[in-house]
Amino acid sequence: MFKINLIITLMLVISIFGFNASAQTDDGKPLDKSQLTALVKELKGVVSRTELDKKKSAAVADKWDKRTDFAGKTRMQVIDLLYEDVKSVVKNSGTQYEIYSIFSFYRTIPDSPITDESTAKTVPVSKPELVKNLLELTLEFHPSNGASEQIALMPKTADAKETEAEMKKSRIELFDIFLKQNKTFTTKEKEFIQANYEKLEKIVDKQTTDSAPSNYKTEQWVKESLVQLYGKKFTVIELNKLIMFFKSANGMSTLKFIRYSEFSATFVDEKRLYSKEDKIEHNKFMKTLLGKKFFKTFIKDSNIYLEPKMKEAYDNYMDKIFSILDEVNINKMFNKFVAENYKK
Repeated sequence: MFKINLIITLMLVISIFGFNASAQTDDGKPLDKSQLTALVKELKGVVSRTELDKKKSAAVADKWDKRTDFAGKTRMQVIDLLYEDVKSVVKNSGTQYEIYSIFSFYRTIPDSPITDESTAKTVPVSKPELVKNLLELTLEFHPSNGASEQIALMPKTADAKETEAEMKKSRIELFDIFLKQNKTFTTKEKEFIQANYEKLEKIVDKQTTDSAPSNYKTEQWVKESLVQLYGKKFTVIELNKLIMFFKSANGMSTLKFIRYSEFSATFVDEKRLYSKEDKIEHNKFMKTLLGKKFFKTFIKDSNIYLEPKMKEAYDNYMDKIFSILDEVNINKMFNKFVAENYKK
């Protein structure tokens, strides 16, 4: 059952627009027929999704349909009239306040195009532009973006340290096998190579790391997925709501939690990544229908797009790793290292 989070809604209204009339958006122009029809239809949906029984929702809609005094009214004036009808039917103060909070948000959305004051030209607010705006606000917070860099900055768990130690041990064993099979080095040269395994490991690490960016185009894939999903999954009204929310401090906290909480199952010290307040704001957002829809789109649906690309990149990456660690490449590295560093 739909229940908008009042604290988030109030935050949107207060922090961005304010409750006072001077801070709200109204160009003073009457709504035309199509704008009026769209607004009433949208707000009927809002009322029907609150915790009202069907009879009360129908009663509110019936009052609105019978009104004949919308002509010449601006968006704010129409919404004020619609809310008066809500109050005449809905007597529960909590439900009234919930609907009022949502209506207050709708009062801030302009029907006319936005004017670019620097050029004095009219700039239409198209859906692709809204998608672009939302993408700019959210892209960097997708957990897959810069994940490797974030992981590198995080404290290593006991399991991670154990895995790293095992990899190092395996690499040393591989060096020993290839060095033993190599017949071109003298005993002294082999001893020199063994004494410098740590430096040689760093060379292999660099080769491994340098090969990753060409395979993993994660940010590009995340961007592609979100552009498609935002345009497909969200209406213009929903895009506006999300943009307004994520421009706020609470919206930023929510995005921060979404990004970093993905690491919490792997890394113990998650508190250094997000605060208690970030988690609280995220939990509030997730109680709303739009919050649930955004999370599913931003994480689950985008991951469906990312998974096959990541798998293909991983397979290609592993092929490169195997080629870096094969006998021919390791011996080339030994030869180059001896030629540049060994002194007889």
